[in-house]
Amino acid sequence: QGTLATRPETPETLRRPKSARKPAIPTREECRQLEEALARNTPNKNYIRENAIAAIRGEMPLQPRDDNLPEPLTLDRHDSYGKVPGYLLRRKEELQAKHTQAMEHLAEHPKDCPPGMRLMKEEERKATLEQLQSSKLKLLHSLAQLPFVIDTPTLQTQKARFEDKLSEIEQAIKLYSRTRIFVRKD
Repeated sequence: QGTLATRPETPETLRRPKSARKPAIPTREECRQLEEALARNTPNKNYIRENAIAAIRGEMPLQPRDDNLPEPLTLDRHDSYGKVPGYLLRRKEELQAKHTQAMEHLAEHPKDCPPGMRLMKEEERKATLEQLQSSKLKLLHSLAQLPFVIDTPTLQTQKARFEDKLSEIEQAIKLYSRTRIFVRKD
């Protein structure tokens, strides 16, 4: 009534049939004989060394072609096969633009630049220095045109003004003679 019939387990039923058995483990003598036979048939050849020499010389052994093999498959390739996609090219251009912008910003605002300041460009610094030099020469020329003896109060104040301006210009020349000058951002 719904129960499965099972056969009783006896030592004969637990054994595998002879055809399903694994082969016997070879004896030590059989293993030795097999190794000797393999050693006699195997040439003493260093394949790794020979392949390395052939690779260095550029000699590649040609393998005999088996005509029974099918031809390698050729895939139908589209027109843009092997080309870099447009979105990658655009992304590369964007990254390049960001990189150049960051390098320009770093050149104008080095790490040691105080906040709210920028590094003065070399051309701007040299132009200012030349302008200061010409102003100094004009002021020295004006100071030399004053009379040797200054006895009036007007001449004394004029000489004092020229000397004050000259000291200011000399300090500015000293400042602009430095290689790096930080100025306020505009």
